[in-house]
Amino acid sequence: MRVTIPLVLTILMLTGHARGQEVQWLRDLRAREGQNLKEQAVSSKDAFLTGRVLGKVLNTVIVRDASSYAIDIDIGSETPATCEVIVGGFNLAQGLREAADRTITEFALLYGTLEKRAIDRIDAGVFGSSPYIAVDWLLVVNGKTLRVGALKQLVVSTRGHGLYCAHLEIGYSKSFQAAVGSLAKTLRFKDARTAPFFTEVSTASLKGDKVGVQVVTMQRDAAGVTHVLTSTSLALPQTSDTLLQTLPVRDSSSVQRIGPTGSLVNAAHVVSANGAIETQLALTPGKNGTWLVSGQFEGAPLAKTLESAPVASTLIQQARARRALFTRKSVVGAQLTSAQWTMKDPTRIIESQTTVLSVTGADRVVARETSEDLATEIVLDRTTGMPSKAVMAIGALSLELERVYVQGTF
Repeated sequence: MRVTIPLVLTILMLTGHARGQEVQWLRDLRAREGQNLKEQAVSSKDAFLTGRVLGKVLNTVIVRDASSYAIDIDIGSETPATCEVIVGGFNLAQGLREAADRTITEFALLYGTLEKRAIDRIDAGVFGSSPYIAVDWLLVVNGKTLRVGALKQLVVSTRGHGLYCAHLEIGYSKSFQAAVGSLAKTLRFKDARTAPFFTEVSTASLKGDKVGVQVVTMQRDAAGVTHVLTSTSLALPQTSDTLLQTLPVRDSSSVQRIGPTGSLVNAAHVVSANGAIETQLALTPGKNGTWLVSGQFEGAPLAKTLESAPVASTLIQQARARRALFTRKSVVGAQLTSAQWTMKDPTRIIESQTTVLSVTGADRVVARETSEDLATEIVLDRTTGMPSKAVMAIGALSLELERVYVQGTF
């Protein structure tokens, strides 16, 4: 699409929240969707993966290497959607960042110099039980003429593997979403892994926009130790300005290994920002009931012995204590105290207090969680004892978590 310089600036100013003021031709392009799309079976020749997709598969599933499979899908547009299955998965937010940089660079090489790249939309959610993050970009390239393009991206974690899909054309948003969703929900793999006995997925929102996901899974090993993994992936534009040279992202994972009685065996925490590891810490038992924390914290080495008191509570112990509390006839005003090892200060085990404020339904309890100088309101699920709504602090940012999927018991 050829445009003039003033019109380019107008487009970049009116993307996103001012969508209703866009020029008509851009609104018309955005409104395009595929017609009469039908679901089609997908399978790789080596039988590693099978599934179904809403759209026409343009090739057999190509094995790019030992760790990836490529699929091209006609969703009714001039340009097909492209998907790649990454065996073993990847960090969702960092995967978005790297793929966007690579694709936008290739687009500019074809058509000229990249003048602007603007985030048009960020979203997150689940396809069935599979968490996803979506980012749409509006691109302006200056070659012999100015050209406006769009890149839609979706990354999904499904059954232990990763799925990345992209579509480089304005419009067809619903068709692209539906195609990727149908594939994500139906993909099955030859190396079927033992499913977690508990899974929950929450979306993370910043100023009303869903910018990432948090996933909690529980699996038990042959020794009876429960592995609780909490993974968080965030796409975080740091200002209201959507004109970015790249996408700021953050991926983190925390592991608690919990014994049969519910007590902590050991723990670990890893945080990466824009692909670089900032924090990588391990918490292991020391002598005489002490704990040892070691590794890297915010770029600096850290090694310290932590006192045994207070005793760190596990996620399972916290949830079970809440469930026991909720069996009381009257819980408003009731309090629970627990201690946690957190990245707010990994050199200490910090006590927190939960106070029940109100009961808002058969399965919803509103509470205040206080830890030293920080107090936040959370909504607890009476059935699991886990938060269905909470606030997560990332530096100066406050993100709201809202559970969108839960399966299993513990």
